[in-house]
Amino acid sequence: MTRVLPQPQFQRWISRGPDIFVVEFSRPDGKLITALWSKRPVQYVNIELPEDTVTVNAWGEQSATREGRMKVSEEPFFLVSRSPLVMKD
Repeated sequence: MTRVLPQPQFQRWISRGPDIFVVEFSRPDGKLITALWSKRPVQYVNIELPEDTVTVNAWGEQSATREGRMKVSEEPFFLVSRSPLVMKD
């Protein structure tokens, strides 16, 4: 997690109901890191993703992200982008 969030600066807490947590941080390089996790085993969120968004899992493995409907679980993951994500209903 410290590789994804070196010297994090809290930006905002994005409300997604009582069971889904979404927190946005900024890094010194200007990128935004959005951490997502849930109290429940599996839930879904709809997100408008910038083109350059990369997903980083808890082990630091990266993958390009193109989809807007994302599975959120008790295991946190991170979205790395240059512009803020927009949560959809």
